[in-house]
Amino acid sequence: MDIFIKLLDVFKPDPIYGKISEVASFYLMWAVPIFFAASLSLRYLEESTASIGEGTSMANAVKDTLVSIMWIGLYASFGVLVMQFHAAMCALFYSEAGLKMVISQYQGFLKAADLVKADNAVIEFGFNVINLLDFGQEAISQLLFYFSFLLMICLYIFLRLGYAICFSMVYIWGLVVVPTMTSKHLNTKNGWVRSVMAIMFWPLVEATIFMLIIPIFHGWSESVLPKHSAEKAISRSNMYLIFFVCNMVMSAISVAAPMLSIKIANNENMASGLVAPFTGAAAATALMISRQSKALGKKVGTPAIKLMGGMAGKGFQNSAGSAFSLIKRGVTNLQGGDGAAGGSGLKDESPLSSLNPNNRGPGK
Repeated sequence: MDIFIKLLDVFKPDPIYGKISEVASFYLMWAVPIFFAASLSLRYLEESTASIGEGTSMANAVKDTLVSIMWIGLYASFGVLVMQFHAAMCALFYSEAGLKMVISQYQGFLKAADLVKADNAVIEFGFNVINLLDFGQEAISQLLFYFSFLLMICLYIFLRLGYAICFSMVYIWGLVVVPTMTSKHLNTKNGWVRSVMAIMFWPLVEATIFMLIIPIFHGWSESVLPKHSAEKAISRSNMYLIFFVCNMVMSAISVAAPMLSIKIANNENMASGLVAPFTGAAAATALMISRQSKALGKKVGTPAIKLMGGMAGKGFQNSAGSAFSLIKRGVTNLQGGDGAAGGSGLKDESPLSSLNPNNRGPGK
């Protein structure tokens, strides 16, 4: 599990955040003057071609120009401070609940399961079909856990990368949106403001859901913690299955958080942002368990059943052969008794013949 934690540290999107100031400086030098000039030209053209009789509003155009210049200066000066404040708030929320906290809980419960001591009862260890099935169940549980854990880590890495790109684009594109607010046709303020809100809400919504759900994970895992070593194998397999479900829930939350943020920014119903990710995670969980159980039945269950069937068949064959031999000897003994009366001279070879007093000869 440590290798996955190292993956989180290796694929951090920090270099993207470090490039924001450099790209923003480039935009301030080249893109902002071009877009501002185009917006002003279009605004003055709009005012100069106003409908006849209403006159022009050049005064409003001049006022909007001055306001745009002021907003450009404020955005360039305080935008970085807003970005740093948002990063500090996200760090505060994720310090209370995050992926690394869930991973530490996994490691803690697995260590607790390994440290369970045997009680005073005598426990006999041996190889049989039940042990084979228990081993197969734990193996398949670990396979499900690590597959879902890898899925969760990949989602976490790629969504963090996507968030860093979206955050950078929203911040940098603000340098284009603010100058173009003077023109009615080039104004994209509404969509940009909603994008800013969605980007700001995304990590806060995700961390809030983690705060609500992580205590539930703790309760699930604690319920299957083994009490003594006799339950160790079964409890570990159940624990891995619990962790598998937790991983799928975490993956659903990672997908649902940006969808919820977009719904909140657009002032829409939040419930629709939760249904699809959690329904998909539930379907994927059931499908993966059924497929892996089927594979386990083919690879482990079928040979075990064949082994048990072969043992049962051989036992039945030996029992039937012994019974047939006893019946055959009984018939032979009956025939031997008739022959002695008739002078045939056949001896009774029955194992119980020595206990029959009638079979003893004279003087015996």
